[in-house]
Amino acid sequence: MRFTWSSYFGENLQVEAGSIYTKRSTWSKSLAGSRADHTCFAGEKCSKLRTGGNNCTSVYCKDPVPIADNATCVETFGLYRNLKAGNQFKCKAGFFMIGRPFIVCNKKGKWNNMFSCTDNKFVPRDCNDFLQGSISKVYTIYPKDTKFDVYCDMETAGFGWTVFQRRINGTIDFYRGWSDYEDGFGNLKSEFWLGNKYMHHLTSTANYKLYIHLEDFEGNSRYAEYSEFSIGDAATNYILNVEGYSGNAGDSLSYPGGQNHNGMMFSTTDRDNDRYQDNCATKFKGAWWYNGCHLANLNGEYLGGQYSTEANGIVWENGKDISIH
Repeated sequence: MRFTWSSYFGENLQVEAGSIYTKRSTWSKSLAGSRADHTCFAGEKCSKLRTGGNNCTSVYCKDPVPIADNATCVETFGLYRNLKAGNQFKCKAGFFMIGRPFIVCNKKGKWNNMFSCTDNKFVPRDCNDFLQGSISKVYTIYPKDTKFDVYCDMETAGFGWTVFQRRINGTIDFYRGWSDYEDGFGNLKSEFWLGNKYMHHLTSTANYKLYIHLEDFEGNSRYAEYSEFSIGDAATNYILNVEGYSGNAGDSLSYPGGQNHNGMMFSTTDRDNDRYQDNCATKFKGAWWYNGCHLANLNGEYLGGQYSTEANGIVWENGKDISIH
């Protein structure tokens, strides 16, 4: 599955770490202040400690603003509440920005760079765009006009797969409502659902494949691969489109009949889009592209081993006697 960002240049620096920024380019060093029994240096203020006595703390960064690689400072701000400074930048021609376009003086009087400028020649749209030899981990990608983090699997089925769902130990509850499945939930380093809106962003930019890896508690594994895969937008209720099955797990997504998931809308316990007389998501405690109801239910309840009820749990019905976890 080959599945990135928006420029923040031009964003007004208004709220940062709970503080209000006001357009003020410099602060007088006379703010140093002193007490009868305690004197602070320029750039510091004298504060009374709760335990008694006095202490000197920085009111602005004493060092000059650091040079930002491949970027130009376009404006300087003052932070009224904490008397700190902030500077807004833009990337030079031929580079795009990752992060927020500011270098800000933090509470410890040190400069904090909130962005980096990356060569336009390298814009990773999905996991397949990273350099060969990159390891499996969380990366930031930039499909269309957005960016978000994903987990890239560089080993299981070859290089460059973007993972949108993982179940490994049952620590994350997958019996959730529409908004959770739309926005995504969980931990990208363990169990998660990437989010239907992000899956749509990814699959609407190019042609993608789908790879499903299944493994039981004894370490037996099987797979299903589809040569074409896409998710519709919110107006279609994130309709599923898959074609071209291959593998050894059986085709549980596009198998003909009343439980064919291909072409179905996504359903959750609070948004019933299936063809069953009741709500499949509620009946089987999951969320999926149900028909009436399912041959696959990979977001079903995590039961932690073998179970006797065929349609409950994490299901891949054509899984050739493999109990999925």
